[in-house]
Amino acid sequence: YWQFLDAYPWMGEAVQPRIARAFAALNDTESAAAAYRRAADEAADRFVKVRHLESLAQVYQESGRYADANAAYEEILAVAENPGYRTQILYRAGQALAAGGDGPGAIERWRAATAESPEDYNAYLALVELVNRNVEFDLYQRGYIDLVAEAYVPAINAYQAYLDSVDPTDARVANALHELGQSHLGAGSYGEALAVLDRAILEHPDCDCFGQAWLDKGAAQAGLGDSAGARRTYRTFARDYPDHPLAPEALWQSGRRALDEGNQLEAAVDFLALADAFPASERAPQALYALGMGALNAELYPQAAEALDRLQRGYPDYRWDVVGYWLGRSQAAAGQADAAQATWQALVNRAPDIYYGILANYALAGIPMTDAAMLNRIYEISGPFSRVRGDDGSQTFAEQWLAGWLEIPAEQVSVLPPEIAEDQNLAKGRLLLELDQRGDALVALERVYERNKETAGTLYPLSLTFAELGAYRLSILSAARLMQFSPAGLVENAPAFLQRLAYPRPFAELIEREARANGFDPMIYYSLIRQESLFEEGARSSAAAQGLAQIIPDTGQWIAGQLGHPEYTNDIIYRPVINLRFGAYYLDWARDYLDGNLLSALVGYNAGPGNSQAWRERAGADDTRFVEILTFAEPRAYVQYILSNLYHYARLYGS
Repeated sequence: YWQFLDAYPWMGEAVQPRIARAFAALNDTESAAAAYRRAADEAADRFVKVRHLESLAQVYQESGRYADANAAYEEILAVAENPGYRTQILYRAGQALAAGGDGPGAIERWRAATAESPEDYNAYLALVELVNRNVEFDLYQRGYIDLVAEAYVPAINAYQAYLDSVDPTDARVANALHELGQSHLGAGSYGEALAVLDRAILEHPDCDCFGQAWLDKGAAQAGLGDSAGARRTYRTFARDYPDHPLAPEALWQSGRRALDEGNQLEAAVDFLALADAFPASERAPQALYALGMGALNAELYPQAAEALDRLQRGYPDYRWDVVGYWLGRSQAAAGQADAAQATWQALVNRAPDIYYGILANYALAGIPMTDAAMLNRIYEISGPFSRVRGDDGSQTFAEQWLAGWLEIPAEQVSVLPPEIAEDQNLAKGRLLLELDQRGDALVALERVYERNKETAGTLYPLSLTFAELGAYRLSILSAARLMQFSPAGLVENAPAFLQRLAYPRPFAELIEREARANGFDPMIYYSLIRQESLFEEGARSSAAAQGLAQIIPDTGQWIAGQLGHPEYTNDIIYRPVINLRFGAYYLDWARDYLDGNLLSALVGYNAGPGNSQAWRERAGADDTRFVEILTFAEPRAYVQYILSNLYHYARLYGS
């Protein structure tokens, strides 16, 4: 490592942490700490600096150098701005000081943690340390921190102790009563919650907690099994206090509770009252949407069309794509064929490449949405590869188009400006990629992108450079952002060469081979990989999904067994040849498991085949309803983005 630094002295940020880890493995904590110190000093940005300082503090703490650990935490606090992160560091600093025997210093740091961000869980951990040491602490604040941390029993005790210790005229009594009620609510002691909340409402009508106390009272009644009483409470509050900001929320909660009980008529009454009485509320369009979709599901098509039309006219920006498609469906089912055609056409004109725009296009073409037709028949409704006059798909044409828009000579369009070409982070990224240190390389390249993403003229050469380096995610982000800045408006109104930078085909041989081997269109697999990882082979999600096709370790092990590879270990899953084979196999297996429906298989790929099967049984054969009733937002968005990707891949590359 030191020899490498002699040759590349500007690479200390990447190499010093490796030196530190090597010394730590030798139990040479002093040398490890010195290396982390150098890494922090050479860090190119604040995020990396504090990460190395955390490692430095940990080394000091593990070696018993608690004062030095605290000094590292103090250095972090000098630059950290995020309250939640500062709370975490303050708590850790307290732990270090306590371990070093500095009790007063630890208490000071833990107190600071509780004050910095009381809502953060580390504030609760700091409070626990203070309570365990019998440190005097404000009882109201103690209750609040416990409540936010969902430590309901300690919260109840703290609030009750506070109320018992202060005069009833104390300024915080009203909020303490309300939050005591919320604590009982969280603890499931609904009777006690109801009694306390009734007292808060009766005794403190001027409290800023008054409206929320009414809503919490309804929740307590529902917890006791009195759903009718809960709805009565919500409606009474909305009727008696129509000027309160939470009045529309009360009607919304009443309607939602009625829906949960299967009482659609009562829900409709609440939602209609909300929309009529509180048209300026953010809940008003939501109520009209619930009315419209509820009527549609009940096959009351004229009523559905009326509600959704009112929603579209009154709130044109509210979920305009969803509303437009289902309004057209309602109109068509109600026998209003011309109105349906006009509604769908307006949606297609505005956004032909988004999920609901694609569905509207299918509706105009009369193609039923069953048996994964939205995937399998995409070529029938996808537009041309480009709508720019004279576009031959060449790089030359694209650069001439960019030159005209950016007002620079065409020969300069693809050239990185000197300040980017000479950026040390770009050089670091290149070198680290050559050394197969992809994670650190991408950190350096990401800095280059972040520093230049607001400058339209730099995005095209950046996209080309990132693609050349195999950093496809950054290349795609650059190209997509360039088109957003451009006068194109729609993706298909940009030159095809630019579009293909945003919708590329890396790993083409592997992707197309595995897709065909498993019996589905390669364009679908490109669309899936773009959604899963943006073609970043080192991608790893918070759920531990890995690689291009985002294979979870347990799933990878299962697939290896299915494919007859008992020698498989998870450390090779990032290799594209393995990852893409496993992803294609799993999608094909899910399709077979789910009655041959590729759309169900995509949902199963994301959310699990068992979940997909249950949702399909509820939805029936209609694929659009199937996507709509997905309980989780993630698989719904997943399918919608993949279909949008597929629209573009079908246009740009054909079948």
